[in-house]
Amino acid sequence: MANNDATGTATTPSAKPRRGRRNVIRLVAVLTLLVAGGAAVFAFLPDPSALAAASALSGKTVTTVATGGDHSCALTSDGDVACWGSNNHGQLGINSTTARSLPTAVTTTGTPLSGKTITQVSVNGSHTCALTSDAILACWGDDSHGQIGDGSTSGDHLVPTAVTTASTPLSGKTISAVTTGAAHTCALASDGTLACWGLQTDGRLGNSSSSAADVETPDAVTVSGTALSGLTINAIDAGAAHTCARATSNALVCWGLNTSGQLGDGSTTSSNEAVDVTVSGTPLASLSIAGISAGGAHTCAVSVSGVVACWGENGDNELGNGGTTDSDVPVSPTLAATPIATSTLLSVSSGEKNTCVVATGGAVSCWGNNGVGSVGDNTNTTRDVPTAIVTTGTILSGKSLVLSSVGDRTTCALASDGTPACWGDNTLGKIGDGTTTNRDVATAVITNPSASITAVTGQRSGVLGYGRPGDEIVVDGSWWNGSKASTDFVVTVGGETADQTLETNSTGTLSGGITVPAGAAVGSGSVVITQGTDTVTKSFYVLGSRTITVSPTSGVPGTVVSVSGTNFDPTASAEIRGLTSTSGPTASSDAAVDVTITSGGSVPSTNFTVDDFETVSIEVREKSPGGTPSTDYARAAFTVPPVTVSATAVSGQRSGVTGYGRPTEVLTVTGANWPNDLVSADFTVAFCNTSGASCDSNATKTLATNGSGALSGTVTVPSDATTGARALKVTHDGRSALFNFGVLGTRSVTLSPTSGGLSTPVSVTASNFDPAAFVRIKGVRVLSGPEYSSDSSVPGFTAANGSLSAVNFTVEDALTTYIEVSE
Repeated sequence: MANNDATGTATTPSAKPRRGRRNVIRLVAVLTLLVAGGAAVFAFLPDPSALAAASALSGKTVTTVATGGDHSCALTSDGDVACWGSNNHGQLGINSTTARSLPTAVTTTGTPLSGKTITQVSVNGSHTCALTSDAILACWGDDSHGQIGDGSTSGDHLVPTAVTTASTPLSGKTISAVTTGAAHTCALASDGTLACWGLQTDGRLGNSSSSAADVETPDAVTVSGTALSGLTINAIDAGAAHTCARATSNALVCWGLNTSGQLGDGSTTSSNEAVDVTVSGTPLASLSIAGISAGGAHTCAVSVSGVVACWGENGDNELGNGGTTDSDVPVSPTLAATPIATSTLLSVSSGEKNTCVVATGGAVSCWGNNGVGSVGDNTNTTRDVPTAIVTTGTILSGKSLVLSSVGDRTTCALASDGTPACWGDNTLGKIGDGTTTNRDVATAVITNPSASITAVTGQRSGVLGYGRPGDEIVVDGSWWNGSKASTDFVVTVGGETADQTLETNSTGTLSGGITVPAGAAVGSGSVVITQGTDTVTKSFYVLGSRTITVSPTSGVPGTVVSVSGTNFDPTASAEIRGLTSTSGPTASSDAAVDVTITSGGSVPSTNFTVDDFETVSIEVREKSPGGTPSTDYARAAFTVPPVTVSATAVSGQRSGVTGYGRPTEVLTVTGANWPNDLVSADFTVAFCNTSGASCDSNATKTLATNGSGALSGTVTVPSDATTGARALKVTHDGRSALFNFGVLGTRSVTLSPTSGGLSTPVSVTASNFDPAAFVRIKGVRVLSGPEYSSDSSVPGFTAANGSLSAVNFTVEDALTTYIEVSE
């Protein structure tokens, strides 16, 4: 088990490591890996306090990932190496013995790797080796058996140390490959020379020696008189205590411990010299071998045609053939009814107790011990036949895998886009996800810093993906360089540089806020956080000012209005309602309508019915998660036009007279903007003062409205109507219209004097005549008829109130008995 120091960083007790695994798997028919892009972060996130700084893989493209023993390493396209996991022997190469749970750069300054481009890395046991583009070989970590190869067993090497080649079989040679076992190392030169060093027991060095003494510098693998005689070695792989090679003439050879048949020669006798793997009568017979992989106590090979066979220990189903019986010759894993039944297998990797293959299409299947999830199928059930790893919902979802590396109960894989992931045992932090939690499915090796938006001020709780200029985006994150201030960060939102208060603590935990700048481009965009060479981009939608549009913008009660809008909070719930005041506001009696904002922040076109004549605007207001109205809204004006009424004719009045009349006369009326389809019983009608008060008793009426709200009908002036300046008042449901109407009394004429002789001038006045009417004053002899006298008539005009001011009329006819004023 791993211990935790005060900072939460995983550390490992200084115990002798379990026998290891695994260096990098050999690929079939793929000599160059073209890997582009970076890696994303899987959902398993550690406590940031367990982390020290940014991942050494940040911004880099991973080309190889390898796990073995108690740690893992990755190689990047620019020739750098980063390692993670246990570090009790300095196997991470970081000049300390502090364990790391995320990738940490191997120290190269002042070492043989300084300024070099690393092209290979091999991981096993508690030591690591790397080979550069100019054939420099260096190792680091546990050297208790001389496996570092520098001529000593002086203890742990905390940084890369040159392998001694002078006066060894590798002297003057160009080293082309390196492989590490649990406690030994081997290197292959370009001319086929092979040398091994380290722990010598069980014959794992292949040097024909039966000595148990450690070998501290490269020692030649015996060729003469062995299965290698006359052959040229072109590939090597070291297991826990055995080593295997592929040679010309399609030969497969192995040497070392053989208690489980891992040498594949048909026996369980260990050998300190290379022996032939038996292929005759096995699945590998007559096939061209593309790759070989030596595991804990079993070995596998893959042919150019895609056939895989394994041999050796099978107690944990390492051979994948459905049983648990060891085999000392190659046997095929069971493929029928498995995910790879019809696939061509491209590569194979053997670990301590597991095996994995990569098939065409980039699918990976594994088998063997699964107690800590090393099969990667989201269970802890040991699998005796190939079983597909789970990728759905993981960092590898939808990706094509190009290699796998199986170690000691931990498995790693690399996708074609450079995404590394591991699963299985993580007690020593060797998955590289910043934790020490075992994983049953593929989990991202941390390559880049993370940042998460935890809140957006000005938005409702839980809203994280959008905001408006002036809102503050609250963020946190992990795996950044430690102890950085806001001046070390550059942040843009919507393409505009943003003010921010970001900082990291000593463990690389990010915190702070970012203000959405006024100039941020409205619409789908990003928050981009940059510190040094590290950049994290988070999707963020910048919203503009909320607006709504209503159509039509006016109408009578009952009008159906189409309401739409933009720049609202995406997917928010909202309510459409009418308002009777824009200051307040006061909701109208219109029925509110619920609506859901689209993912783009639009209010979908929604029908809203205006029933309240007092409605002056329509509002769309967002709701809080609890369903109560929030403070976020937009409004648009809506006009309910006033109702109108007017007279078009008055019975008993001359044509064109509409503004006055007498009791019992009938007004023909029209109007507009009333609710549709009303009938007479829906109205009350009275004659009132000109302000609509002090009304007489209700008048008789026959009114109705059509489907457009147009009013028509008649109103009879009550016989007891108050005379004078009045108004016709028509009311429906508390809403009224007035029409000024003068109610006239009985016409009357006053004479002064009322008698006199001829030529007597008479002052004539009158009242309750039609206002502003032309009148003529005449003398009358006899009322019946009437028979007018010979007096000269006098014209006049009534005033606006229907009165006639004093007009002089001269009586000249002795028979005149009456004076008449006629309109």
